[in-house]
Amino acid sequence: MVQSYNKEHNLMDFYFGKSFYKGKNSKARDIVRDMKNNFQRGLTYKISKEDMKKARDEIKKKRKILDTSTYEFSQSLYNQIFGRKKKRIVMLVGGTFYGEENIKTVLPIDLSGNREHYLHTKQSGYSTIDEYVTRKMVRTAFDNHQGNIDSGGVDILRKSSSFGINTSKFFYFEEDEIQDYIGEDGQIIMKKLVPMISPVQSGLVLKYIKDENDGTLKEASRLMLSRNEGNIVLEDVKSPTAEEYRGSNFRFMSSRLKQTLTAKLIKKFDFKTTCPWETYPKEYPINDWTANRVILADEKEVREFGDYLKKSPKLGNLDLEWLLTRDLYASPKPNGFKMIKVVVSTSTMRTGKVTREIQIFDKEQYHYGYIDTASNARHGLYKEKQLGGKVKMSDQGNSQLSKQEFIDDYKRNLESLFGRQELTEPIKL
Repeated sequence: MVQSYNKEHNLMDFYFGKSFYKGKNSKARDIVRDMKNNFQRGLTYKISKEDMKKARDEIKKKRKILDTSTYEFSQSLYNQIFGRKKKRIVMLVGGTFYGEENIKTVLPIDLSGNREHYLHTKQSGYSTIDEYVTRKMVRTAFDNHQGNIDSGGVDILRKSSSFGINTSKFFYFEEDEIQDYIGEDGQIIMKKLVPMISPVQSGLVLKYIKDENDGTLKEASRLMLSRNEGNIVLEDVKSPTAEEYRGSNFRFMSSRLKQTLTAKLIKKFDFKTTCPWETYPKEYPINDWTANRVILADEKEVREFGDYLKKSPKLGNLDLEWLLTRDLYASPKPNGFKMIKVVVSTSTMRTGKVTREIQIFDKEQYHYGYIDTASNARHGLYKEKQLGGKVKMSDQGNSQLSKQEFIDDYKRNLESLFGRQELTEPIKL
């Protein structure tokens, strides 16, 4: 099956190739193919209104399928790794408060217990369950914490007009394994847990409300805030060292549906990718529109789970079909980073056939690639590099465009197709 992908060479094959799109031709697939070819030749590309509408409709339907399948797939993956043991779910919302100063923020929200149903209940007016639960939980957090705060702090809500939601990720834990991160009241100690699962260049701002009886300040919530010039930090939160991280005794997994593929596709357009892995096409399709990460104790567990998925097993009620494996333990990246990526196809009763990527790490590699902000393997470094370095502008009608304007023109087209990265949540007081 992998060989068929080598023949197609389209970045959207895993989502709109005929094998995954009921044998139909896809307008979204054709547009992405033509955009890539024109981009690499230095030519601008225009999309007709009719083609844009057809492609948007296809993308909207596919996003709905991926979104609807995410909870069922994550639940089945959790049960395979942890058994049917009690779980805790934490949502991390990354974004920016916009106002007198712009403050990048990670907002942790506990979705365990009676909040879990939000993950599989779509409401009208929202494009995906992911968007619904993210907006609802952020809005709830704001509504709950508009009261008084410690006089030494900064009332972020009162100085901000909106909150831009950039990412939302859902982390699954087996409750017994994170007992050291749960307080006597049964609540997760976010200050302690979040630095173990997300990079923290931050301080912790504590929000308080006044007790109506005695006027004392009671802690109401925690907001993890990235360090920003001019930001007042009440209490430091530091990332764990590699040694501290190795000493942690819990595994976890996470899931995420990308809000947009714009940045991913521009990167693919701009750089011709060659891969040494026989199971990967030289210019391989996007396969992580939706992805799950699994963090295990050591390389042995990682390899065992990767080998298990390669057998196309049954995962709960889901039949998996293994498509390919990218083994970065066998062939590490130049910066030394290692993991195993497994791409599978599966069908659920509600969605039909979907492609999902499972990224498997041991704890040491997860710390190296995602937690240690000083690491040269830190995930996302490539996003900070300016794209367009290999684009050669054509003389065919583009003389008035700078290289950056050329790239921005493609970004606008892709955002029209796949949507924008940031969701904005207004703050009303």
